[in-house]
Amino acid sequence: MKEVVGKILRVDRELKSFADFEDSLAIPAAPATDEAIQELRRLLNRPIPPSYVQLLRLHDGIENFYWVEEDLVSTTFRREYPDYAAHWEPPDFDFFVIGDDWEAVAFDMSTQRDDGEMEVVEFLRNVERHRWSSLSDFLRGYLERMEDRLIKERADRALLDDDDD
Repeated sequence: MKEVVGKILRVDRELKSFADFEDSLAIPAAPATDEAIQELRRLLNRPIPPSYVQLLRLHDGIENFYWVEEDLVSTTFRREYPDYAAHWEPPDFDFFVIGDDWEAVAFDMSTQRDDGEMEVVEFLRNVERHRWSSLSDFLRGYLERMEDRLIKERADRALLDDDDD
């Protein structure tokens, strides 16, 4: 997971430089402490997928993670704003990426497996857009989408550079 998240952050930086969003780069926080993770478990009063704990141990939140103004929320944010996702319609979802444009990513708690993992659902304008079998699959899929975007952006830039000659 560490490698995938690191690649996401690197691709994000390059993509946002092309789009003139350097002031909205993904900003990873320090790892969550054991105490913060335990407090989150207590606050949620249900199991947390092991992969999510692994992600929190890498970064306790990442600002602008899911493009611009969509954040991987921190344990501190979740503690200070326990009802932050109340406006979202699906009641059996735990939102861990939220944004201003009704975009979000959530665990579908009704799909919890014996290993503690859950399906991950992406929402666009409060409508389900894509479903992943796990957080790891979501992160790999998100990285793949970003890398595809980066390849297209580089190709477009190369065409622009050729037009200048």
